[in-house]
Amino acid sequence: RSKEAYDLVIRALPYNEDNPELLKTYISLCLDLHLSDYAEAGLAKLQPITTPADYQAFRITYQEKLASIEKSRQKFLQ
Repeated sequence: RSKEAYDLVIRALPYNEDNPELLKTYISLCLDLHLSDYAEAGLAKLQPITTPADYQAFRITYQEKLASIEKSRQKFLQ
C-alpha cells in the first residue's frame, strides 16, 4: 500500500510543490519505502515552505522514524 500511496503523491507533487502536508506525506512514504535520499531531499524542500515550529516538529518525527528503520535494519543483519 505504501508504494501505491507513493505513486499517487508523486503524481500530485508537481501541482502542489508548496503544500507542506503533501510534502510531509511524501517524505514519510519515502522512509517507508527505504528511499532515504529522496526523504532527505524532501526534508530540504519542506523547510522553506513551512513555519520553523512545524518544520522542527516534523523533523523530530522524521528522525524517530529514521532511527526505527535503522534499528530494524540492524536486527535484520544480526
